[in-house]
Amino acid sequence: KIFLGCQVMAKPHVIVDLSCLPSCGPPAKRSRRSNIDATEDEPERLDVDAGGEAAVTTQAFMAHFFPNDPQSLPALLAILNQARTTLEIAVFMFTEDRLAQLVLRKHKAGVKVRIICDNDMDKDMKTSDINELEAAGVEVRRDHTKLHMHHKFAIIDKSVVVNGSFNWTAGAIQQNEENIVVSHCQSIADAFEHQFEHMWRALVPGRTQSVTLSPPGSFQNGCAVLFFPDKDDANLTIFLDELRSAKKTLDVCVFTLTLRNAIEVMRDLRKKNVRVRVISDNRCAAFRSGATRKDLVDAGIGFRVDASPFHMHHKFAVVDGRTVINGSFNWTRQAENGNKENIIIHCNIPSLAGAFQAEFERLWKQFA
Repeated sequence: KIFLGCQVMAKPHVIVDLSCLPSCGPPAKRSRRSNIDATEDEPERLDVDAGGEAAVTTQAFMAHFFPNDPQSLPALLAILNQARTTLEIAVFMFTEDRLAQLVLRKHKAGVKVRIICDNDMDKDMKTSDINELEAAGVEVRRDHTKLHMHHKFAIIDKSVVVNGSFNWTAGAIQQNEENIVVSHCQSIADAFEHQFEHMWRALVPGRTQSVTLSPPGSFQNGCAVLFFPDKDDANLTIFLDELRSAKKTLDVCVFTLTLRNAIEVMRDLRKKNVRVRVISDNRCAAFRSGATRKDLVDAGIGFRVDASPFHMHHKFAVVDGRTVINGSFNWTRQAENGNKENIIIHCNIPSLAGAFQAEFERLWKQFA
């Protein structure tokens, strides 16, 4: 279910902020969390039923969670199908045939489709759809650099962005815990468009490929888009500062967590009586003999893992129930210093945070 206007859905995993849409709402009164006036700081209304699902008004942002919400794949297909002029995709793994068939139909209909993928995954995944799409005339460029092109985003008509933890695979749809956020926000679309074009130029076939560092991100309309690897740890600093801003709660739901900077921030927050909880994947939590888990538990931080044969693959955090940090970025040094990654910080958007909070609470209960 995709909505561009303002209406109420019964129980979508969906979020809302009109500050990014000048035609729908007033201009933002701030560039960051600070200097918020009293009325702007009042929480938006969000109802969460006993089942933990959020019922919110839908405007600029829509979140969908796999596999718990059976409407997530139809919603993704619907938003991609809206492409009329351009469809730009940067995705780590692409093996889901229904998505590939839609992309091929858009190509045949005259939409300019371009795909950036990770060379290692394209070679290693025997069910990859990339070669078939390329053979049909879709433009494809592969990242041959030492580490990974780990993004999972699409840009529709240079104005709508789909981004999150979700690889374009059957496992992501049916088995793993995943998310996407659909953003109808021009400042976010412009940032991702710039990053896509930057990668596209750097990945010309036959040329030597080298890693370039991303410039510092900034807050626009209450959102910051951060790309990695970054120059002088500037985007890492913005990310860590957002974690440090927690006053009451920090809930972290991340596939891999070994980034020492983030671990120290969480430990410091706990010393300040901030409630910190962490959910991670059981196999990843066992890295280094479970050292990260031990560090956090010893600091009084709640830590739970999934016990399924599949992956808890989210990479999000909710700060004080109002701000969402989400993207392709695992909380590791490789993600910050080597892989091509992204984070979007949706600052002080309680409706979006409410949907992610509901997902966190669902998993916290499930993994008890």
